[in-house]
Amino acid sequence: MKIISQLDACVPREALSATPAGDKWHLIAYEADGVSGIMVGAAPLVMAPDLTLALDATGWHAVYIGIWNPHHDYQGRFRVKVRLGSDPCFHDMVDPEPPLSWPGLCHLQEAFFKEADLTGEHLVIRKQNKGAPSRVNKCYVAYIRLEPLSDRQVSTIQNDRADRSRRRLHALNDGNGTFYDGPTTKEELLEQVEPYRHSDVGTVLFAVSSGDVVNYPSSIGQSWLADVGDVVPTIERVALRDSIRTLLDKGIVPIQVLAEHCHEIGVAFHAMFRMGIIGDVPPGDIWNPHTGFVRRRPDLRMIDRDGTPLEKASYAHEEVRAAMLEMIAEVCRNYDIDGVNLCFVRGPHYVGYEDVVIEDFRQEHGVDPRDLDENDERVQRHRASYVTTLVRSARRLLDEIGAERGRRFDLTAMCYRGQADLNLFFGLEILTWLREGLLDTIYLSLPIDEEVLQVARDAGCSVVSHLMPSCGDARADIPETIEMARRGFEAGSDGFWYWDVVFRQSLPAYWQLLRRIGHRDEVNSMADAPPKMSTRQLRTVAGFDMCHTTNRGSDERDYWPPAMLPIYSGG
Repeated sequence: MKIISQLDACVPREALSATPAGDKWHLIAYEADGVSGIMVGAAPLVMAPDLTLALDATGWHAVYIGIWNPHHDYQGRFRVKVRLGSDPCFHDMVDPEPPLSWPGLCHLQEAFFKEADLTGEHLVIRKQNKGAPSRVNKCYVAYIRLEPLSDRQVSTIQNDRADRSRRRLHALNDGNGTFYDGPTTKEELLEQVEPYRHSDVGTVLFAVSSGDVVNYPSSIGQSWLADVGDVVPTIERVALRDSIRTLLDKGIVPIQVLAEHCHEIGVAFHAMFRMGIIGDVPPGDIWNPHTGFVRRRPDLRMIDRDGTPLEKASYAHEEVRAAMLEMIAEVCRNYDIDGVNLCFVRGPHYVGYEDVVIEDFRQEHGVDPRDLDENDERVQRHRASYVTTLVRSARRLLDEIGAERGRRFDLTAMCYRGQADLNLFFGLEILTWLREGLLDTIYLSLPIDEEVLQVARDAGCSVVSHLMPSCGDARADIPETIEMARRGFEAGSDGFWYWDVVFRQSLPAYWQLLRRIGHRDEVNSMADAPPKMSTRQLRTVAGFDMCHTTNRGSDERDYWPPAMLPIYSGG
């Protein structure tokens, strides 16, 4: 084992400083359990440049990054990007703002980076200096640990990488969160998908549209924030707008760049279309409130039971269905994708009480649907029938374009719990879609009814269950995710889908789970020992004590204040 802890060896030397500076890495001496050295660090607003560190290693190693995410600096979360010299892009590592846990002792944490042949390699360390303010974070790196791997271990790793049977994870990317990081180069875009190279991710679903708002050059949809001009209301949204504009102005189309790289690393790439076409309401601006589809065609809006127009387009209108199909066709014809996902969880309902709905219902049932309970099954099925028409049309369209291009496009749908009646409530006739063979994969949440599972099996449609936990806490989520995966395996799921996985793949412990989620035996083992970063207690920082506390004995007596580091006892 080799630990590189003297990070003052990084170059360029002019990027290092013994004292804090606005454009340099701060060199900080430290002592911790089992390691001491000089770390490099930078506060959020420090514009520190990339550093290069010689590894002086040969052969295969597991590489770990020793990080420091102190609480007492009150600087928020931690973030670092690292890469080997031969890597196509950086690997992002994030640790949330740490909670205060008395007595407030400080620890180094160790994050797994990768397993690789390090012969001739060096490490590059990057601080994120661009994008929205929430994405520009502090960065303190204390050491690099290199764990040699035996020939047997390397053989096991290589055999596992060659086995594609456990690539069960479907990684969802909402198509806009990416751009808050401010990517303006191809390499920065690749950071979203390169981690999947040797993982259990088998498919990426990248949202190219949110209704009629798109992130690619389109003759039909419009870009994010197209209406606002220079009056962007938040710094976060400036990052979103400027990133997309800069990329497209350079001729870098995110969907094509990501699709090509996914194919290079053996991952399927599907374009997701978020099906709700909405019109913004002041002061909202992100949905293009002046020139978006709903503003241009107010006559195609949904109508509530009492006749109130709603700021959302209705798929009961043929023109609305045609607009969505035109965007789907545009993407399928122009980009190297493997399939299309209809994302119905963004979001119901899609049909109201428009004139065409009322008249069609009267023709079929002889009554006005507004005279019935809106959850009468006849009303539900009638409203859902227009969405089914859209799904049928999408299947035909993909088959036609597939014939033109000499390939087949998958059609998938993202829905709700695996219960037919629940989905019908939201206007989705999933059993009809399955029985007609319209879908290649259906994305559901647990529980999944046996009827739904069997109908899907009979139709040759894969069933993929949701993994994203409910609590939203990056640390507490891991055990719940493990349990959801175990339940999915037991229910017969063909795989798992995770919404906005990019915000979890940068969390080292969480990624240790997700990157192996298709290995059922490992998931079962993790139930007893969830992955977490190992820690080393800091003893001194810059020669100052970081382990002795005041108020010793307070905890045993249930007194307040508790035992704490002196740095927490001030004003």
